[in-house]
Amino acid sequence: MRIRSSIRIRRWSSAVVLALGALASSVRSASIDCGGRDVRLLLFSPDALRGDGFGPSDMSEDAQFEFATFPDSVETANVYAVIRSTDLEEGVYGWAVSASVDGDIDLVEVSLDGTAGAEQSDDPPGLRFHGFETTEIIDPERRENEGRRGCISAVYLSRVQPAFLPPTSTERVLRMTISHRLPPDESSRGSISWVDGLAGTGNPVQNRATVGGDFGPFCATQNAVVSFVCLGCDGVGFRRCDVNEDGRFDISDPIRALESHFLNLQRPRPECSGVSDCNGDLNVDLSDPIYALVHLYQGGAAPPAPYPHCGLIDDSYPDCVGYQGCL
Repeated sequence: MRIRSSIRIRRWSSAVVLALGALASSVRSASIDCGGRDVRLLLFSPDALRGDGFGPSDMSEDAQFEFATFPDSVETANVYAVIRSTDLEEGVYGWAVSASVDGDIDLVEVSLDGTAGAEQSDDPPGLRFHGFETTEIIDPERRENEGRRGCISAVYLSRVQPAFLPPTSTERVLRMTISHRLPPDESSRGSISWVDGLAGTGNPVQNRATVGGDFGPFCATQNAVVSFVCLGCDGVGFRRCDVNEDGRFDISDPIRALESHFLNLQRPRPECSGVSDCNGDLNVDLSDPIYALVHLYQGGAAPPAPYPHCGLIDDSYPDCVGYQGCL
């Protein structure tokens, strides 16, 4: 049964790549006219600790993504392949991407979920309707891959009706879930790069797009340098809402907040105001213990990071610089 399944997958993957190849041979040109049009392949991460999740807009440098790990847990992060189109008469309707993952990071999963390449019937819906797709983590042992780790994805949005990415848009087309290879208390660093010729179970894949009858390389591509940094491993940092500083969050914390900040009971309060700022609005006031109680007993939203793990977020709290609340 497993052998038959493997054969079916290999035939399907090969069929998709061949179909995309047939599409390429039927279009007008083997390149995209980037003079008056612009189709770029870049990387985006909503999980990055800093910035808007993109690299430099002029793509002069690689994107820099920094993700958090904590002393007691293994973390993952999502990085998306993104197609950015500008001033197209007709949007992109097919693409193939080939990404290499290097260094101290692992590729855990690849998926079209939550991207434009998902089926229209998916939740959330994508743009694909009776089209083709193959998306795989590659085998480093395959000859074409030359020991490299990574993934490939090829998508053709529809065989039965017009289906395009918007002519001017920034669309996610592939989700890559990555993790760190080193222990959580060590920093891991690696990269994600667009490399032509990686192969899944089908033929090798080139980084290409199909737009307006042309099939060819993207006008520009942007790689990313990725790092996982352990927050709180050196003891410096804080755990939001742990007002009595006992290493956990429970009913005693909003009680201590009321006692120390509002009832003048001379209870000790944390030197770091971020600990008492349960709702993360950069103010310590009565809304914070209320927020904590609503979360604990009425299913309200959890406190924002750093929570439940101890760590640092940014320099929003000057009195927290050097605060060792993670020991």
